[in-house]
Amino acid sequence: MVLAFWGMAVASGIHAGEEYIYPGGFLLWMRSVFPHSAPSVGGAIVISGAFFALVLSPLISNPESAPIFNMSIASLLLANGALHVAGTFLTRRYSPGAITSVLCYFPAAIFTLITIPPKWHMGTEPIVWSILLGIFRQLIPLAFMIRPTGRAHSAWGGHFVTRVHLRLALPLVGNRVSDCDHREQGPQALYASRSDRCPRRACW
Repeated sequence: MVLAFWGMAVASGIHAGEEYIYPGGFLLWMRSVFPHSAPSVGGAIVISGAFFALVLSPLISNPESAPIFNMSIASLLLANGALHVAGTFLTRRYSPGAITSVLCYFPAAIFTLITIPPKWHMGTEPIVWSILLGIFRQLIPLAFMIRPTGRAHSAWGGHFVTRVHLRLALPLVGNRVSDCDHREQGPQALYASRSDRCPRRACW
């Protein structure tokens, strides 16, 4: 039982080594795919820290006390590895972590899914929930990266608001200029045409 979770923990360490140490470059690959939303170095540290805290949690507690929670680690590794492999094929560029996904993540996660549920007497429903939970955990950072950037929304929104304000403001400014001309020219301006009272450059 503990062997399965130790296997996933070791696989995660080897996988992180491929991503960030040798050959490394996973953050650069992420920035090439998600140039506006890829995590920074600090963000990657936070995400990796949370990931390892999750993977190591069964080793410092009784994993059978929370079977769905701990079994979801296996499906998380499968989902993460699948994204590395899919990203390599879709971008036609090596995604650092793809090799250890195939050689380490997949065997360790599949071994866990095959051996642990029978020992814990898990039924079909808990297994399905654990798989869905692991996939959901992987989708959380992915959702943040593929969402439209806030800057783009702000720029579009600002452009829209500026256009609305100009449409409302320009007629008011034109009337203001016209009124000022009227006061400066005196009563005789009442009988003048608009083209006479208002210079062409001030009439909007």
